[in-house]
Amino acid sequence: KDSSGNVFVKECKITVQDSVPVESVALNETELHLAVGEEYTGLAATVSPENANMKSIFWTSSEGVEAADQKTVRVQSNNGALTAVQPGEVTVYAVSYEDPAYAKVSNYKDFRVADLDPETGLYATCRVIVDVPELKLNHSRVEMHTGDTIALEAEGAEWSSSDPAVATVENGAVAAKGAGVAIITATRGGQTAQCVIAVEKKFGKIADSEENV
Repeated sequence: KDSSGNVFVKECKITVQDSVPVESVALNETELHLAVGEEYTGLAATVSPENANMKSIFWTSSEGVEAADQKTVRVQSNNGALTAVQPGEVTVYAVSYEDPAYAKVSNYKDFRVADLDPETGLYATCRVIVDVPELKLNHSRVEMHTGDTIALEAEGAEWSSSDPAVATVENGAVAAKGAGVAIITATRGGQTAQCVIAVEKKFGKIADSEENV
């Protein structure tokens, strides 16, 4: 009621339920292989029993709870969406809000997976392995004329030419300079891929020793 006698009412509906605690948490995957840069949204947690009052899940990783700590795989804490950042291996955790190790902290930043007790059964894990994607080029052998250009594709690779007098390469862009055979090499993460460039020549007429592949 305000000073003029006007009455204002606001209501809140309260439902009292039987207490049904969480008994277990399970994941639909126990191991995943992702490539660097890949995003995965299919990891799902199932809380039992189905009529448990608190079905909320906190998602985190063995690298830490904050994004700055998650160098290999970033984990969305509210839905478990994954983003592979760099090669390596981590364990992703789906933790019930009722797990004692999580329930005792007042701020999620204080939570540590090392405090989890396997006997509770109130969390589940998934091993996530991040692999370097296989390095492949969109061409392996190309016949060109002097002055021609082509684009080789390999994101993030370093490039080199075995004979710049025949063909040069810069960021995957190959330019034919003169008659002969050159090998263009892309290198990334310890992997290599090659493309043989024949300028003013036909592959059927190139001796194996000249092609050098």
